[in-house]
Amino acid sequence: MSKLWQVSSAAPKEFTDKFPEINPVVLQLLYHRGLDTQEKIDEFFNPDYEGDIHDPLLFADMAKAVERIFTAIQTGQKVMVHGDYDADGVTSSVIMVSVLKKLAAVFGPAGEAADDHIDIFIPHRELDGYGLKEKNILEFAKAGVSLVITVDCATSNVREVQLASEQGMEVIITDHHQAGHTLPAAYAMINPNVPGEPYPFKFLSGAGVAFKVAQALIHQAKTKAPKENWEAFEKWLLDLVAIGIVADVMPLLGENRTLVKYGLVVLNKTSRLGLRALLFKAGIGGNGRMANGLRDLLPKAGLNTYSIAFQIGPRLNAAGRMDHANTAYGLLMTTDPAEAETLSDQIQESNTARQTLTETIMRTAAPACQEQVTANHQLLVIYGNDWPTGVLGLVAGKLMDQFGRPVIVASFYQGKVVASGRSLPQFDLFVALGQQEKYFTNFGGHPAACGFTLQDPQSVEAFQRDIQAAADAQLAGVQFGALLEIAAEIDLAAITWGLYDELEKMEPFGEANRRPLFLLRQLAVDGVEPLGKDQTHLKLMVKQANGLVRKLIGFGLASSFGHLRRGDHVDAVVEVGVNEWNGNRELQMKVVDMKMSG
Repeated sequence: MSKLWQVSSAAPKEFTDKFPEINPVVLQLLYHRGLDTQEKIDEFFNPDYEGDIHDPLLFADMAKAVERIFTAIQTGQKVMVHGDYDADGVTSSVIMVSVLKKLAAVFGPAGEAADDHIDIFIPHRELDGYGLKEKNILEFAKAGVSLVITVDCATSNVREVQLASEQGMEVIITDHHQAGHTLPAAYAMINPNVPGEPYPFKFLSGAGVAFKVAQALIHQAKTKAPKENWEAFEKWLLDLVAIGIVADVMPLLGENRTLVKYGLVVLNKTSRLGLRALLFKAGIGGNGRMANGLRDLLPKAGLNTYSIAFQIGPRLNAAGRMDHANTAYGLLMTTDPAEAETLSDQIQESNTARQTLTETIMRTAAPACQEQVTANHQLLVIYGNDWPTGVLGLVAGKLMDQFGRPVIVASFYQGKVVASGRSLPQFDLFVALGQQEKYFTNFGGHPAACGFTLQDPQSVEAFQRDIQAAADAQLAGVQFGALLEIAAEIDLAAITWGLYDELEKMEPFGEANRRPLFLLRQLAVDGVEPLGKDQTHLKLMVKQANGLVRKLIGFGLASSFGHLRRGDHVDAVVEVGVNEWNGNRELQMKVVDMKMSG
């Protein structure tokens, strides 16, 4: 599927004239991130933990929630933290349980262990599904739970929260998902995205919201027990916050940027033995044998958002996809080196199994997608038998990347039809599914990623017909394809060490602050050389009108551009980076996509 190149419009002159000291290419990037004032630009380049983190008490129900939690802690009531099974949900759970146990240790009834009163429940993806469930509410009541605190879920659980109330329990919801037509009658709702919520930053992840609750609790704790080192306790939670934000693909602007920037500092010296073990097994841990000193085995330098998005997050998610997220939770909570090593091995095995299963399903699903593309459907709906629900979203994402269209992947699994979808910016999947709500027992998500369960397993073909008809009508004439958002068209000579240094100041990169791509047009090929063990990559020497010759590296491009000869002209979309070897450093332009010049 050919990629669609979308070059950002030039920043207006009145904007660029305001900041003559900033590189024009960087100004272009800032403008399209909405950073159009000196204050916003200063916050972006110099995030300040004390100054740029909002007061958690700005949440309308936060003070109420803090008071209720302290009452539960001080009187020894049983508190159940209800989590979720993805990386954001697991890190949210660890944050919440950690702060509650710390509070219980300091403020709980004398002579009673914190573990006696603080419990955790993370649902099984296939057996329980997402969010609160009535059967689990009833189990909590039998266990004597007085207070349920949800993390990363429950904004749509109206009936279940009502049941909890009928069973004598109160519920504090901490979540970040979009609200439905009716809100649950919870004791307190901490969610930046519910109607009327005054909290100024709307893009927190579940872990971010859990952290705001932890901050509010810590603020109260400081007044009650000022001799405790609460500030250090708060900061050591930030590695979890960064993992949750990045793994859940939240925008890295505003408060999230500050949280992630400081969270990466903590991650690079994390004290969590489970994380150290996980990083070691993933090949990005410290040197030496783990068994000879896990407590001294710090991560290798330079963990960043890429490390979270492609190495840490997928492994934590694999636990919930392939077995149970309790493994990931236990890994992040453990203080025992032997347990950390055992759990990291289990997660590594789950991650490998996840990769294998995903590829197996892809071999069946891809031909079915091609048939629907041939039939000119704009939304692809694929279903199979006994595809584990934990990998449906991964498969949908891969199919969307391959075919350049929104995709829903459904599975007949254990008597139900469960589905997950991924979409492109041209199509709001959440709205589209909301128009087909009659088919579902439940559904939820975001414009780009949704999930649902059908009421009637026999209705899958009728649902497919209706949703595809609606999408085909809405998207008639829309050109699909993987969208390459290009920051700017520039000359080859503009790519300098100075530009690279300016771009690096924009770290951490991630959602809404992507590492920028640049378009280079009319590059004259001056040399072509295949690279790699299998000669699948290309080194291209290219130049523009001024005669400056520079090197491009194209991974996997030999099969499609190995025919290039000196004198040919190409347009290339590149990412600017650095190649280091044997103590040498050179600017490197990695080709993301390339076409023959028109």
